[in-house]
Amino acid sequence: APPRATTPAFPRKLSETGVFTSTREHRVEAGVVSYSVNAPAWTDGAEAERFLAIPGDGRITHATSRGWGFPDGAVLVQTLRFPTAGPSGGPGRRIETRLMTRQDGRWNGYSYRWNAAETDAELVPAVGVDAELDRPDADAPDGIRRQRWHFPSRSECLGCHSRAVGFVLGLSDLQMKRSHTYPGG
Repeated sequence: APPRATTPAFPRKLSETGVFTSTREHRVEAGVVSYSVNAPAWTDGAEAERFLAIPGDGRITHATSRGWGFPDGAVLVQTLRFPTAGPSGGPGRRIETRLMTRQDGRWNGYSYRWNAAETDAELVPAVGVDAELDRPDADAPDGIRRQRWHFPSRSECLGCHSRAVGFVLGLSDLQMKRSHTYPGG
C-alpha cells in the first residue's frame, strides 16, 4: 500500500500557532487584522475579540450569500473573555481562544484554554472539555461566581460552522457592513 500523507499535529500552545507576537499581551502578528460583526453570537456572557489572517497573496472571494470564500491557510480567531466586574473596567479575563483554519480545502476548528496567568493557552482535547471557572460578578459574594464553561470539541465547531452557512459565520455582507476602528485609526 502506498504511504499515507499525514497532517502534522496542530500546535499544543497558542503561542506556537504563529498568530500572536505576544500571547501574554494578546498582541497579534503583523498582517493579522481585527474585525467586528453586527450581530455577535451569544457566548455565555463572554465578550469576543475577532481577528483574521490570510496567507501570502491569498484573497477572499466575495459572495452576497452564504459567506465569503477563503484560501487555504486562512485563520479566523476569536478570543473570549469574562468582562471585568464593577466600575473599574479593564479588558476582563481571557478564557478561550478559538481558531478556525482552512487546510487542504476544509475548515477545522480548534479551542485553546487560557492559563490562570493569561500568559498562554493550551489546546483543548479533540473531544472538548467542561470546566468550572471563576467569573467576576459585582452582585456575587466576594465579587466572584462560579460558571460552567464548555470548550467545544473539534466536531462541535463544525456544528455551527457548517457547509450550510459556508463554514464562516462572521465574515459576510450582513455581518461586516459596519464601521470598525482599527489599531492606529
